[in-house]
Amino acid sequence: MARVIGLMLILLLSGCSTQPKKPKYPLEVRMKDKLFSNRNLVDNYLLTKDPLLLTYKGHECLDDWQTKVYEIKDRLRKETKAHLRTQLWFKLGNCFNYIENFDLALYYYDLVLGSKTKDTKIKAIVYYNTGQIYESVGQKSVALSYYENAYNLDDPESFSLIKLGVYEHLQAEFEASNKYFTQLLQRYPESELVKFYIGVNYFHLSQIDKIKNKVLPQLDEKSIAKILLMMAIDLESEVKKSLANDLNDLEVEFIPYKKFKEYLLSRL
Repeated sequence: MARVIGLMLILLLSGCSTQPKKPKYPLEVRMKDKLFSNRNLVDNYLLTKDPLLLTYKGHECLDDWQTKVYEIKDRLRKETKAHLRTQLWFKLGNCFNYIENFDLALYYYDLVLGSKTKDTKIKAIVYYNTGQIYESVGQKSVALSYYENAYNLDDPESFSLIKLGVYEHLQAEFEASNKYFTQLLQRYPESELVKFYIGVNYFHLSQIDKIKNKVLPQLDEKSIAKILLMMAIDLESEVKKSLANDLNDLEVEFIPYKKFKEYLLSRL
């Protein structure tokens, strides 16, 4: 996944002058919109309080983008140590990725990979974010290769496992999908989102007993994930009388849950 972005006002004093200068990195309206959208997306992730999604917390540039970029570039001009320059390139790549200036994001990510850094965490995130960029422009096969590169580096934040699991799911390779999500569950045993995906894969494999015995007991009683999976079981058991109304009345905002709700409604 994987995937930082304010209005900055710099006051430079020249003699007695206090006239503000324009920001060094002004954002176009389109970029501001992208930043706002990505900030809202991350906020929604954090609202779930899911341990997996909480790893998005604290990313630079999501707030006060212009100030952060100015500070990072200023540090880069002065930095002489190679490994610290690599870290600053990485941060700049993330910043430009958040406003979806992909040319500059990929430029800085290429500098990171070209530096031959041995920091596998940074490299894994660069591969993941690069995959996200290619996926967003429709080059899914290229994106998949980058997700696999991140996975092979053990992807410390595990975003590649999500992408690979979802990819196999969309290919109707539900057993292969669950292999990735089972690995992810070992890292985030309290993640309801991961358990939900596992349950959805069992549903498509018609392994209802596994949903009942392995997934539902691990989910919070009032969670949307559990409610949706229980409704899915009702769908399969032909108890449909009030299911459509219940589904329509169920308020779902988080995208993975919303899509499964829409799928269940389509089945009805």
